Amino acid sequence: MLNRLLIGWIVYAGIMGFALGGSFVSAYLMPPPQHQTDADSDENASEQKSKEKTDEALARHTWWLTAFTGGLVLVTGALCIATIGLYITGEKQIEVALKAANAADLSARAAIAIELPVIRAITGKVGWGDEQDSSGRIRHFCYLDYLSFANSGRTKAFPIEVECGWTFGNSLPNVPIYTSKKQFPINTTFDSDMTSSYDFRVADLTFNVPADAFNRIQDQSAKLWFYCNLIYLDFMQTRHETSFCWRRYQPIGAPGKFFADPIPSYNKKTQTQD
Repeated sequence: MLNRLLIGWIVYAGIMGFALGGSFVSAYLMPPPQHQTDADSDENASEQKSKEKTDEALARHTWWLTAFTGGLVLVTGALCIATIGLYITGEKQIEVALKAANAADLSARAAIAIELPVIRAITGKVGWGDEQDSSGRIRHFCYLDYLSFANSGRTKAFPIEVECGWTFGNSLPNVPIYTSKKQFPINTTFDSDMTSSYDFRVADLTFNVPADAFNRIQDQSAKLWFYCNLIYLDFMQTRHETSFCWRRYQPIGAPGKFFADPIPSYNKKTQTQD
């Protein structure tokens, strides 16, 4: 397209040069004005004829010059329209190319996403305890004996660490507050098999509670939540974080159980490229 535009401008320059050259030749060939005297009266007839021929030639040249000028205007307008058309076409081609690149990128991401791990988590049992510190004060606490992770995706996950937090009260904070974390042993993997799981011991991550916490959970005057954030790498060494949240339900006279609490800020999946 650029070659066509260049040729068009060359043609334009040639026409312009021809028109200007014609104007110059016309001005050069035009005879200067003559002053008649009585002595020259015998030659008036022949000079009149010569002048008529010159005027006729000048008229013809003027007509052609006018025609060329009109053609020059048409060519200039056509070149302007062609230039604008090429610019618009180029913009559209760039837009089409960008859309195609974005579509290809989304397609590649989708193809990779299909192969990524899909992590599930299950809480273990809650334990209750108390202990006396060196000053004689009694500390009341609860703990979770383990977390069980399973991978239902197509590829392995390589866990790095898990962050944990507890909340006792009537509501959760707007964002999770993880008060403790534990590292996974080196070379730990979550295999891509839902039938196998990895039990991660977290019994040492205790949480202080009031002395009557157990009773208040039973009569539903207070609530207890446990939440965690798992950090792992996928097969492309991309870092992922996936979080979970559970609320404890402890009816009177029945065993307690955790139920998933689907609060968005506590159940997120993110990824970052290191």
